[in-house]
Amino acid sequence: MIYAFIGTDGQKVRTKANAWIEAGRAKDSQLTYVRITEDLFNEDLVLENLGGQSLFAKRMLISLDGVMQKNEAFILEHLQHLAESDNVFALIEGKLLAKAKKEIEKHAVKVFSYDLPAKDSKPNFAIWNAIDRGDGLVAWKEFQKEHMEGKEVETLAGFIHSKLRRNIPKDKHAARQSREFIDFYHKARRGEIDFKEGLELFLLKSI
Repeated sequence: MIYAFIGTDGQKVRTKANAWIEAGRAKDSQLTYVRITEDLFNEDLVLENLGGQSLFAKRMLISLDGVMQKNEAFILEHLQHLAESDNVFALIEGKLLAKAKKEIEKHAVKVFSYDLPAKDSKPNFAIWNAIDRGDGLVAWKEFQKEHMEGKEVETLAGFIHSKLRRNIPKDKHAARQSREFIDFYHKARRGEIDFKEGLELFLLKSI
């Protein structure tokens, strides 16, 4: 079965998804949880987990976190199988094209959608241009400007990571930058570093 968490409000999407996942794990102590991100994505791994009970786990909760940009065709092709599985699949994504969103809504038990107001959903192209130039200082200055004007740090982080992912096919540095971004993000989520400070350091040191 499928539960989907999607939308342009990246902070709310992840907050709601994480809360839902933690609630599910607390409710069923025997539930095995597996998180698959873009860097860890493997088609065989997903297909292996379509079944229900296994020797080691009675039931599994698998989150597919930000994997559709590169693997949309595969996910859409197997939506029916994901929906029919006894295991639970949580799709966590940002903005989706209308066709993909419609297919997910068709197969999911529930779709939780959280979008920013239209005026806030546009990326800061000055930051994107600075990333293209490899100018971390300008990217950092633009980040500070946007944050002072009220834009959420996680929203800006989502725009930055989106740009890095877009650049991977054409920029040899983008894959490294994306890995470093994910590393900082997980450290912040674990409470090892402050999220805002970590993002600033990333811009200044990694771009």
